[in-house]
Amino acid sequence: MPKPFDDPTEQNKLRNRIVGLGKSSLRKSYYPQLQKQIKELKLAKERAEENETKFSLIFNSTSDGIILVDPDTGVIALSNTTAQKMFGYRPEELNRLNLDALVSPEEESPVMARLILGNGSDRSVLREITMEAKAKRAMVCDINASQVEIEGKAYTLAMIRDITELANMEKEKAEIKAQLVQSRKMEAMGTLAGGIAHDFNNILSGIFGYSQLAKSHIANPEKARQDIDQILKGAKKAADLIQQILTFSRKTSHHKQALPIFIVVKEALKLLRSSLPATIVIQDEIRSKALVMADPTNIHQVVINLCTNAHHAMGDSGGTLTVKLVEKSIPRQEPALGPLAPGNYLELMVSDTGHGMDQQTRDRIFEPYFTTKRTGRGTGLGLALVHSIVEDHQGHIIVKSEPGKGTRFHVFIPVSENAGSAPGRDREEESDPKGTERLLIVDDEPGLANIAQIFFREQGYSVATASNGVQALERFKSDPHGFDLVVTDMTMPEMTGDLLATELLKLRPGLPIILCTGYSDKISKDRARSLGIRRYVEKPLIMSELGKTIRNLLDGAKP
Repeated sequence: MPKPFDDPTEQNKLRNRIVGLGKSSLRKSYYPQLQKQIKELKLAKERAEENETKFSLIFNSTSDGIILVDPDTGVIALSNTTAQKMFGYRPEELNRLNLDALVSPEEESPVMARLILGNGSDRSVLREITMEAKAKRAMVCDINASQVEIEGKAYTLAMIRDITELANMEKEKAEIKAQLVQSRKMEAMGTLAGGIAHDFNNILSGIFGYSQLAKSHIANPEKARQDIDQILKGAKKAADLIQQILTFSRKTSHHKQALPIFIVVKEALKLLRSSLPATIVIQDEIRSKALVMADPTNIHQVVINLCTNAHHAMGDSGGTLTVKLVEKSIPRQEPALGPLAPGNYLELMVSDTGHGMDQQTRDRIFEPYFTTKRTGRGTGLGLALVHSIVEDHQGHIIVKSEPGKGTRFHVFIPVSENAGSAPGRDREEESDPKGTERLLIVDDEPGLANIAQIFFREQGYSVATASNGVQALERFKSDPHGFDLVVTDMTMPEMTGDLLATELLKLRPGLPIILCTGYSDKISKDRARSLGIRRYVEKPLIMSELGKTIRNLLDGAKP
């Protein structure tokens, strides 16, 4: 008989028994632990799925577009629903685009390069970046980016906010403000027109009178020289008056600069003295020459508008208009001075002895179009404009007034701490600089070209003239190296001065060119410089000053 372990049937029985015993043993010792681990894994999976659902809900419900960008390639790895709707792409399209594909061609440099490759910091903010949707729709966006790490790899997480509507509103606001400024300028110009004409007629009378005296004194050189000096003074006054009118009336505004306000105030008062009736006495107390960061045209408007308002308050019966300019140090917050922070300020005070205002009127004087003046006397824009300008200069304006006791306006503007005081202008008379170089003078006014030719020949220069741009260009083409410097007028028939300069510089790059203009809204100092023009000079021309400019250029002074 076979032994039990040799019998296949017995072997199977034994194997099954062993397996059964093993299961029973495993069940008793390990199964509860496995069951617990399986339960924990299942719970963890459920939590992960719940967290993923929450993350997806938050990620896709935010009002900002969110994109995850691979900094190595600039490719978008992940985006939310808002970003997809914002740019008009399906998820599978947006999630493989390069970030620069979303940037408008108007941008000077790629956003991806600035944001990711050239950043070098953990966080960056890009304001008002123009981006472009799939349908070529331009959007103004703010981007807030930060560096994150996911599974050991660095990414850039960018939150994008569409501020197009806000940007358009700001643009419209700026346009309305510009219209407000220009409207008030024109109103004030109407007030000043009679006085300007009076001033000009006085100046011209002096020029005519001294010209006749000079002719009668031609045999007496000393008296003739004195007469000519008076003619020059009159011409300078006329030029200054023209400059004041242009400064006040031109539509363009200047950038803020370190400005000696006392000069602007004095120029404004010159303009006002001739336009206000003799019944109004102007008292000025200019005690400070401190500099502030300001726009000269705007400050000019503030003075003109406050003084014009004072004139209207006093009316035909007259009174005293007082203008003060002093420095004021505010050591701590003073409730009476409103929101002014401690620091040094320039205080402009304009007061009148007019009819004054009650509390109800004072509360509304800075509202646009609010006016107590009779029809045709004012638009109600002047003080609103003054308030806007002062706020734009980080300043503050306070009004003090009572019925029958006049009105005082106090304007505070921060002093520029690093600018110091305005330098003095007094300089000793210098002799006219001489030279032997070759000059080309281009002007369609024969008298001006002839004066320049005579003056500079007497200084030793070789001078040729041309009556227009076309003639000058033809002359220059025949010998591009025949002149060392060109002086050209801006406004000429057939070819303007800026076009002539462009053509001349094509023929000879680096040629020193001086552009002169009486007045033009087509050219500015910055525009001239961008064309390669070395100097921009406003007429009327003073030959001695032009001579110094020419000498500086020829001697290699930096433009």
